Amino acid sequence: MHTNHVSHRRTHGCVYVIFALCIAKVLGGAVFETRKPSFTQIDDFKVFFKTPDTPPNNPGAAIFTGRTVFNQTAIQMKHVIIQPCGVIAAHIHPRGTEWGYVIAGGFEFGMFLENGTYLTVSYNLGEGVVIPQGSVHYARNTGCTNAEIVVVFDHPDPAVIYVGQALSYMPALYLDSAISCGTGFNVSANQFQLHDCKC
Repeated sequence: MHTNHVSHRRTHGCVYVIFALCIAKVLGGAVFETRKPSFTQIDDFKVFFKTPDTPPNNPGAAIFTGRTVFNQTAIQMKHVIIQPCGVIAAHIHPRGTEWGYVIAGGFEFGMFLENGTYLTVSYNLGEGVVIPQGSVHYARNTGCTNAEIVVVFDHPDPAVIYVGQALSYMPALYLDSAISCGTGFNVSANQFQLHDCKC
């Protein structure tokens, strides 16, 4: 059993690295500059994820571990654990397209695209998702075991802007007027007035 466990971990490790390199190729990342003198150790080509201190399957939020990988190729990779009942709040990555691959459990995913399309779907073990740069998206674990995802970005610093945090700074009157327009309201194609407009 121990041998099989180690074998599976090694297999997953290989999948992670190959996954990152394929992403860089598909998404147009820079060429991996192996000629650089600094690339002399095997650790230069490995991906290390810090083991979270949080107990497994502990109801809570999400844990992000990882680092910028292969900086010369503009790749960032992270290991994400969404605990039972945990949520990754709606956010965008203004500088990076994201690929996610489920390695344990499953989660509910929602995404709002630039063209006004809103999509929701459930992802399970072995399934993946592509999230276009700048798209609003969220994830939540509705199960009772941890959901684990490996995510890769085509930029070493994709950045993150949380929608809720941004909206918290907006005037309440504006938010009430905009949200009350209903689901599917197209701000770019429609005008709306503040509710207490005196003009």
